[in-house]
This record gives sequence, C-alpha cells and structure tokens, in this order.
Amino acid sequence: MLLSSNHILSDSQPMSVAYLEKLNPEQRRAVEHGVRDKECAPCAPLLVIAGAGSGKTNTLAHRVAHLIVNGAEGGGLCATCIR
Repeated sequence: MLLSSNHILSDSQPMSVAYLEKLNPEQRRAVEHGVRDKECAPCAPLLVIAGAGSGKTNTLAHRVAHLIVNGAEGGGLCATCIR
C-alpha cells in the first residue's frame, strides 16, 4: 500500500491515476492532452481559457505534475499563470 495526502493506494493503482481523480472531465482532458502512459513526446501546445475560479491554476499544476510523472524532464517545462 502507498499513502498519499488524500488517498490510500493499492499496489495496482498508480499514483498518477489517484491525483487525477479530483479533476472534472474538462480539467482532466487538459491535463492529459498529448500524454500517453509513460511517454511524453512533444505535442501541440494547449491553451486553456476559462472564467475566474474555474480551476485553471490547479489544472496547470496538475498538468506539470502529470508530464513529469510520465517522463518529461522538469527542466524543460515552463508554466505561466497570469491574474
């Protein structure tokens, strides 16, 4: 068993799935855009446009984490949020 901040995970449930469970379907689609399991090949950029309080910053943070979990090098990522 693995323990994360909000989930108890069995050995069969990877952590990458657990942290995506809190996202709504649109957020999850943005987070997973262009990412195949354990393969982060360069893909088309993603632009997220949504209203205030819709979770854009949270979605961006999850996207960066998801890219790193799936093999992207953290030093090659740049994420920007503008208020």
